[in-house]
Formats: sequence, structure tokens, C-alpha cells
Amino acid sequence: MAEQSSGLGEAVDVGTSAASHLHAMKTAAHLSKTVAGAAAGPFTAAISAAIANRHTLLKAGAVILGFLLLPVLFILMLPGLIFGSLTENTGALNSNALINENIQNARQAIVEVLEESHADLLEEINTAIAALPEGSTVQIVDPYETTIAVNAHLLISQFCASQDDYENINIDKLQSLIRENKDGLFSYDVAEETVSVEVETEAAEGETPQT
Repeated sequence: MAEQSSGLGEAVDVGTSAASHLHAMKTAAHLSKTVAGAAAGPFTAAISAAIANRHTLLKAGAVILGFLLLPVLFILMLPGLIFGSLTENTGALNSNALINENIQNARQAIVEVLEESHADLLEEINTAIAALPEGSTVQIVDPYETTIAVNAHLLISQFCASQDDYENINIDKLQSLIRENKDGLFSYDVAEETVSVEVETEAAEGETPQT
């Protein structure tokens, strides 16, 4: 009987110990999950936010990619005037000096047409001045009197992109196109102002000067 009691006691002790260990393992597992959750919390939140806003991120990425491709697009729009030819080896692809020379030639061609248009407008203004009443005082405010600044790179790239036929991409065609639209290049405004000027006349000896 004593042996049976002793065996039953040992079984109860073993069961109690196993239950205690099982409870401890559950507690440890819970703590482990809690710690893991706390550690991964900010990262998980960031991933969740990224997934939730994936469409916005894709749009932003497309915009950034577009900006990065602008230099490539700019180069692709220049070949006719900058590189000389896409079918023949002009040497410009491997020579910065030739590329710069082609750019300068194109820029000079643009400036020549702009200067022509500017001179035509000045002639028109001077003709209008000549028709004013005698005694009129005229002042011409001309920001392009000394030099005409132009963004040649932008004009060249726009011109190249506007031509469907590669054969049309040349300096003569560019100048012709600018001349066709010269009416929109320069303009002027007329402002009139009436000013009263006091003129002092010389008085005879003994008289008071009059104005």
C-alpha cells in the first residue's frame, strides 16, 4: 500500500512538474512573440505603409525616372545639327571639339535670323518716330540693343523634334522656319507722356525776366 502511495505521489509530482514546464514554455513563447513584434514593429509598419501607398510610390518613381531620362531625350533630339549625320561617320560622336563647333554654327545661324528680325522692327519703329509732330522727344528702350541672348540648345532640340524627315534637319531649314515666324519674335509698346517745360526768356535791361 505504501508502495502504491509512493508511486501515485511520484506520478502527481511528475504531472505537476510537466504542467509547470508547459506553462513556462507557453509564457516564454508569448514573451518571444511580443519581443519579436516589438522589434519588427517599425519595419512592419513601414512595409505596410509602402504596400498601402504603392500606387503613389509608383507614380513618384515614374516622375523621378522621367527626370533622369531628360538628358537622354535631349541628346536624342539633337542629332541632325549636333552630330552631323546618323548614317555617316562625321567624327562628331567621338570629338567634343566637332560637337561644340556644330553647336556654335547652329547658334550663330539662329542669332543671324534674330538680328535680322530685330533690325526690321527697329526700322519700323524709326519710321513711326519720323511721323511724329515736330518737337516730339522720343526714347527707345531696347534690351537687345547690344546683344541678343538665346537658348540655342532648346531651339535646336525643339526644331529637331518637330521634323518628321531627317533630311529636313539642317541649318538652312532652321533659319527658314524662324523667318517664317519672325512676327512673333519681337514686339514693342508705345507710351505717350505730355510734359510741361518752363522756358525762361531773356528780359530787356531794366525788365523782370518772364517764364
